[in-house]
Amino acid sequence: MARCLGHTMNKRFFMKIVLAILVTILILSGVIYYRQYKEEVEIVATVYAEENCGCCLAYIDYLKSKGVIVNITYVAEEKLAEIKKQLGIPPNLYSCHTSIVQGYVIEGHVPFRIITKLVKEKPNILGIALPGMPPGSPGMQGKLKEPLTIYAFTKDTAYVYEQTMQTN
Repeated sequence: MARCLGHTMNKRFFMKIVLAILVTILILSGVIYYRQYKEEVEIVATVYAEENCGCCLAYIDYLKSKGVIVNITYVAEEKLAEIKKQLGIPPNLYSCHTSIVQGYVIEGHVPFRIITKLVKEKPNILGIALPGMPPGSPGMQGKLKEPLTIYAFTKDTAYVYEQTMQTN
């Protein structure tokens, strides 16, 4: 009987050790996964907009809902056009507001996911733009009917950076 009891105790001890090892492996796997695929990037945006622009205010609220720290500078229409020109935004890519995020120009109602992608990838460009005010884009009322085309631009050129139906 004593021998059976000792065998049972050793088996229990062994099972506890195995369980502790498995739990440790799971925890370490979770930590590694979190560090590797973490989506959070602290983003601070300076937004230049006209004070009476409703969709600009809605876009600012959208950014804040995503955890973006937003500094707003209200300017007159003429001053906003001057800022866009100084920042090197091609006129055909203009929208109603302009933002600066970590040294990049963000023109228009660009989805947060794409801003995050830009900040993580750090391409050698001046910025990105979603021209006009497409219905259903962040800050705009209506339903998205076609993919949003976001352009990247440099001093010399502009090209499609991403097309998406996602507005998050």
